[in-house]
Amino acid sequence: MTNIEQGSQEWLQARQNKIGGSEIFSLVIHYCKKELEAMNFDLKEEKSFRSVQEMFMKLCLGAKMPLIDPMNSQFGNGMEEYVAHRLQEALPEIDVQRSKSFLDGKDLHELAACSPDGYIYIKDNHKLHDFDNTCEIDSSWGEGMLELKTANFFANFGAENGSKLSYIFQTQYNMMIRKNKWGLLAVLVSKEKSCDDAFLKGQILEKARNNKYDEINEYYDFYYYIYPELPAFQAMIIKSLKLFHEDVERYLAGDQSAFPRNSEDLKALEREKIMWGQVWPEHFGERQLDEEDELNKLLEERNIAKEENMFAEQAFRKIENEILSLIKQRGYDKFIKIHGFGHRVQFQSNGIRFYKNKK
Repeated sequence: MTNIEQGSQEWLQARQNKIGGSEIFSLVIHYCKKELEAMNFDLKEEKSFRSVQEMFMKLCLGAKMPLIDPMNSQFGNGMEEYVAHRLQEALPEIDVQRSKSFLDGKDLHELAACSPDGYIYIKDNHKLHDFDNTCEIDSSWGEGMLELKTANFFANFGAENGSKLSYIFQTQYNMMIRKNKWGLLAVLVSKEKSCDDAFLKGQILEKARNNKYDEINEYYDFYYYIYPELPAFQAMIIKSLKLFHEDVERYLAGDQSAFPRNSEDLKALEREKIMWGQVWPEHFGERQLDEEDELNKLLEERNIAKEENMFAEQAFRKIENEILSLIKQRGYDKFIKIHGFGHRVQFQSNGIRFYKNKK
């Protein structure tokens, strides 16, 4: 454990050269796809938090990873105390200890690190059962790893049968770094799709910050999953770290073939482009203008002018159609020319033309 606090600049810098708990499944699904499929996991339904190329660029090229969803990240962090509260209510036989520390997992692998949400302890003379009721866990097992998550409405489908693979791998990875024999994953899931509305989430987050927990309960279902050490999962974690590290070393030694391909996921691909913009700005770079920048104002003026021209063109076509409709209504379409005081309409073999009369 270090004295680095989650969210600090030191924490951001330390994470730059490490593989964190939320990132480990990205390596597993890349390097252990066959093992996962052999265990009958549907990988089309399991999304990784990051792409391997993102992590490669972070470690090898020093690029900063863009936030996946700042609003959801802020909401998830802000709701952690409430999730811990729901867990304590659901399991009074445990003690919950929150954490904001950063763990260096060099004993596991030189790239390993994690930022646990906390730890749990079983009170004396109490026992818990794991997720599939195959073993009993009591105080003799020692400290347990704690992970707190918030999930959207769609996570309700299948939530009673188990958690997302990415969450399980994160919990197992953090357990390995801390040398815990067991861990608990607590997940808050929206009861209705409307609970995922940004405005409502903002209101809920404000209630959570003011400890108005009773006013939040109606919006969420709560699930928890207890896991002992899962040898098959932990073996895949070790294999993925090893193979990823070998690819990184090969690339740094000059082997360009070790660099992973672009992601097939469109959102991940967009994040990869942002990172390439940091490394290769002349081809992928983007620049955000200040609101008062002269160039920004010109861009806004151009858009306004374009919209005005569009509405003017629509008005122009509308008037033309009204003219032709009235000409036909009056039977004037049998004439070659129709003269107004300032302008005239002329019927020609190649269509109708409008002219200004000569003075």
